[in-house]
Amino acid sequence: MRALARNRWIWAAAGAVLLAIAIVVPLTASPPTEIRLDQFSSKLAAGQIKTAELFDKSNHVEGTLVNGTTYRAVYPHQYSEQLAKDLLAADIRVTGNNEDDSTWSSLATQLVPTVLVIGVFLWFVMQMQGGGRANRFGRAQARKANATKGSVTFADVAGAEEAVEELAEITEFLRDPERFRKLGAKIPRGVLLYGPPGTGKTLLAKAVAGEANAPFLTISGSDFVEMFVGVGAARVRDLFRQAKEMAPAIVF
Repeated sequence: MRALARNRWIWAAAGAVLLAIAIVVPLTASPPTEIRLDQFSSKLAAGQIKTAELFDKSNHVEGTLVNGTTYRAVYPHQYSEQLAKDLLAADIRVTGNNEDDSTWSSLATQLVPTVLVIGVFLWFVMQMQGGGRANRFGRAQARKANATKGSVTFADVAGAEEAVEELAEITEFLRDPERFRKLGAKIPRGVLLYGPPGTGKTLLAKAVAGEANAPFLTISGSDFVEMFVGVGAARVRDLFRQAKEMAPAIVF
């Protein structure tokens, strides 16, 4: 669920694309077959007309034939009343259309997919480039723990005396770095905690932060994995940028 939440923009973009496809596909369907009025009359007399929709303002009729083919026929204005009577006499299902609503709906149907696609594209570009603000897409979602001294200490760790002894030196350096710098000592770039799940790696890291009263940032390796090239590296850089702003800090 957390992965879905982090990539919710992907699902939003996919939904917008599917919606646009669902709207565009009917628009790209084959147009109705144009037939002459005399051909329409012949098909009506032969019982080949299944449905008919009369468009009063543009003086044309559209519908489907018995074989499923769609048709369109133009008729003169003075023939509209007689055409309606002929269709009703032939027991054809007739519907009317004043074209006021259909014009607006047709225009909206054509514009909505374009607006959706452009909007999703612009939003995606803003997410990638920052849009004048912090680029949240490349931000590292590190979880920060309170730097309250004594929240977790070495006293909470049991059965790892050698590891505690090694980490105690790093804790002393974090508490008083100047004393070690005067002696020419340098703190290690990092410490590798190795072991199966449940052996106390996270607890040891929190204990170092608690003993040194340092901020504790934790993040999973899977948070750096992304489908776009360069995003993972950007998140690594952002993670260390956050740590440097609150240095000295522990990154786990």
